[in-house]
Amino acid sequence: MPYDLIAVGDLMLDGALPAPIAGGRVHGRIELRAGGSAANAAFAAARLGARAAVIGRVGADAAGRLVAAELAAAGVEPLLARDADVSTGCVVVVGGTSIVADPGASIRLVPEDLPATLEAGAVLISGYTLLQPGPGAAARAALERARTDCLAVDAASANLVAAFGAKRFFEATATAGILFANAEEARTLTGLDALGAALALARRYRVVCVKLGRSGAVATTGGEIVRVEVQPVDRDDTLGAGDAFAGGFLVSLSRGAELAVALRVGCDSAISALLERD
Repeated sequence: MPYDLIAVGDLMLDGALPAPIAGGRVHGRIELRAGGSAANAAFAAARLGARAAVIGRVGADAAGRLVAAELAAAGVEPLLARDADVSTGCVVVVGGTSIVADPGASIRLVPEDLPATLEAGAVLISGYTLLQPGPGAAARAALERARTDCLAVDAASANLVAAFGAKRFFEATATAGILFANAEEARTLTGLDALGAALALARRYRVVCVKLGRSGAVATTGGEIVRVEVQPVDRDDTLGAGDAFAGGFLVSLSRGAELAVALRVGCDSAISALLERD
C-alpha cells in the first residue's frame, strides 16, 4: 500500500497577522505557511513518520508553488491540480481571533482531479469540500474511490452542516466508517451535547471522535467510550489543530492502536501542530 494516509480537501496559504490598530501602524510578526484541512492533517501524519499524500487544487501561482514545496519538504506527496484561472486559496488569522478566508482554487476541485483509486491505510475527506456545491462532487467521488479500512469524514463547519442538513449529511457520508466533529458540529447533527452526540452518532459510524478544544476529545466505538484530557496551549490562534488531531488519530488507528491510544495520539498531534508555530 503506497500511503498510510490520503487527505482530500482544501489547500490554502495560511497567514497570521497581529491585531490592527485603527488608523495606526503595527510592527509584529507575520506568518505564512501551507495550510487548509487536508494539508494540516497530512503534516501531522508525516510528523509521525507516515507516508502521506494530499489531493486538492491550488492556483498556478507563487502561493500554489509555496504550498506544494512546503508539503514536499515535510515528506507529504502533493497530488495537486493547478488552476490557471483562479488563485490559491488563502486564510488569514488577524489578532489570533478573527479569520478572513478566500477559498480560491480549492473550491473548484472536481472528480477529474482525483486518481482512479485512493488506496491507503486511511483516507480523510474534509467537510469543507464535501458540503459545498462546487467541490462536493469531488468529495463524493473520493468516498466512492477510496480503498481503505479507515474511511473518515471531518464535519469541518457547523454552519456548513446546518446549511447542508443533517439528513443529507448522513446520506452523503453513509460509506464512511469514521466521523470527526467538534462539539458544535456534533450538536448541529444531533441536538445533543458532546457525549450524547458521540453515542448517537456511533449508531451510524464505526468510530466517532468529538473534539473538545482545550478540554481534549471523546471517542466511541462498539460501545466503548474513551475521553482524553489535554494540557491547554496558551494561544488564541488554533487554526488547523483539529485537522492535525484527525491526521494523528487516523495514522495511529490504522496501525492497529487501541481507541484510547489513538485518541491520545490525536490530541498530542494537535498540540504539536500548535507548538510548532512558536
